[in-house]
Amino acid sequence: FTFQSLGYIIDVYRKQIKAEYNILDFSLFIAFFPQILAGPISKASELIPQLKKSNPLNPTMVTEGLKMFLWGLFIKVVVADRLCMYVDTVDILYDVLSGKTILISVFFYSFQIYGDFAGYSLMAIGSARMLGFKLTDNFNRPFMATNLNEFWKRWHISLTRWLRDYVYISLGGNRVSKVRSYLNVMITFLVSGIWHGANWTFIIWGAIHGVVICLERILGIAKNQNQQKAIFRLIYGMITFLIVSFLWLIFRVRTLTDACNMIAKIFTDFGGEIYVPTKEMMISAIVGVLIMLFKDIRDEFFPRRLLLFESKSIVVRFASYLLILSLTIALGVLDAGQFVYINF
Repeated sequence: FTFQSLGYIIDVYRKQIKAEYNILDFSLFIAFFPQILAGPISKASELIPQLKKSNPLNPTMVTEGLKMFLWGLFIKVVVADRLCMYVDTVDILYDVLSGKTILISVFFYSFQIYGDFAGYSLMAIGSARMLGFKLTDNFNRPFMATNLNEFWKRWHISLTRWLRDYVYISLGGNRVSKVRSYLNVMITFLVSGIWHGANWTFIIWGAIHGVVICLERILGIAKNQNQQKAIFRLIYGMITFLIVSFLWLIFRVRTLTDACNMIAKIFTDFGGEIYVPTKEMMISAIVGVLIMLFKDIRDEFFPRRLLLFESKSIVVRFASYLLILSLTIALGVLDAGQFVYINF
């Protein structure tokens, strides 16, 4: 709500769009119900023209929207909500749990917040698509990124675009000296951290992201990786995942002291047993994560193979729909749990 309002005002001020005089169209743009809770963040130039057009029922868009909604529901209730049960327990009892358990929770939280937020975004985009509206994509397989700069081009894309257009570019972007451009990056990520919450954990989280991205630019890491062999891209991807996951640890805890204590336990108390609430819970969560990763890897590297939802065979398509729906019902946590990202 806030970002779309600010974006509209700034775009009108910059004369990039004309002011909207139809109060109904403007109100619907600001409070478009599929995205009002957590995005994606739309620009006025993208959404208002769609609101002014007639949108008769389009079977193709309804089908696309249902597919998005089904997949979003799966990664939300099977992946995110299952992992949430584990991560929340570790956050409360970390002082009596082993370092191995805390490390597992670090990785689990990365998948949890991805399933939670990407799942919500897909359901929002899918709902709008069924009504005949196309919202901007919000996630593009972020765990396939090989550096932090690429990660932020794939994660919460609409927020990254908003910060780029209205903070980074407004500060001069990269049209200034290198030192000043690095400062602009730092300010942009500090703004991102502060927006998530008035807590030092979010500020430090944003600052570290800014520092790492500046280092990547100084070392020229992002420029050369696309030409690297697959094995090196895999290594870079794993390093990026490790960095992102440990930064999520700072992001998710209540205080910096908790973050430091948990990181210390990972490196100093790696003995002891791994906390397993129930075998069924762990199996359900791992199955969900593997299916989610399978789809992301397929979409990233083999987009024209192993087609399921997109198969030309009606038997394969409907078998895929029924499989995901059945797994959602069988393995999902169907208690109307809150979306994690709405807290920020």
